[in-house]
Amino acid sequence: MQEEHFLPSDIRKNTRSLSVYHSGHEKCAPAHSYGPAVRDHYLIHYVVNGKGEFISGGNVHSLVKGDLFLIEPARTTTYRASAEEPYEYYWVGFNGTDAALLMRMSGFSRQDPVLSYHKDDKLLIHLKDIMTSSGDPSAGEFAALGHLYLFLSCLISERISSGKKISDTETLLDRAIKYIQGNYSRKITVNDIADFVKTDRSHLFRIFKKELGISPQEYLINFRLSRARELLGKYDLNISQVGYSVGYNDPAQFSRLFKKKFSVTPSKQIREVRND
Repeated sequence: MQEEHFLPSDIRKNTRSLSVYHSGHEKCAPAHSYGPAVRDHYLIHYVVNGKGEFISGGNVHSLVKGDLFLIEPARTTTYRASAEEPYEYYWVGFNGTDAALLMRMSGFSRQDPVLSYHKDDKLLIHLKDIMTSSGDPSAGEFAALGHLYLFLSCLISERISSGKKISDTETLLDRAIKYIQGNYSRKITVNDIADFVKTDRSHLFRIFKKELGISPQEYLINFRLSRARELLGKYDLNISQVGYSVGYNDPAQFSRLFKKKFSVTPSKQIREVRND
């Protein structure tokens, strides 16, 4: 039995830092499986009953009641229910420019994509609230996002109270991401980011690839273009002004990168947003 709720795509277009894509609940059949497959967004499952396993990066993780497992974008994963005691889980799918950092703050990593939470029933309550809010045709999308933040706050609080410290690598990554998010509108380079966090460019590259699966340059470009997509049509700015606002002084370069990422030109994006 599966219950799933989706949020409108236009809402996801206007809340770039973090957006709920879908949520749901399923009591799986014995040996039910999904994958190997990849997603284009983040997806957290919370096991509330039964057993199963999660395969990510070639590692097999056993799952029991109280476990959460994270699927990251572009990461090949498989998960399957036990044949004897199939699991039941709730899930939430989301994405945004803050998603990667929030996952690290919550305690997830590429090397350890499974967490356990047995403290109380707050996670389950928040996931149910996300599902309920997602079905609300009025302002439910914003309520769902609020409940997602509350859900993640429980994981962050649990990580802190358990004494699990953020590694030096995660601290450096956190500082680099915050630097990008605070300075993307300036003409910054990867060398500027490396200088700010006091490391060399090669080490910074390895950390981003290991933790996020993309390079610092790719993260910077993705963040700039996501911010540009927010600005296009939202304010009375032309394409050149939007490009300048996110760190691109060359309108042609900005338009080329924008179309490559979103498969639509900035001018068409403006028309679509203004016609909604």
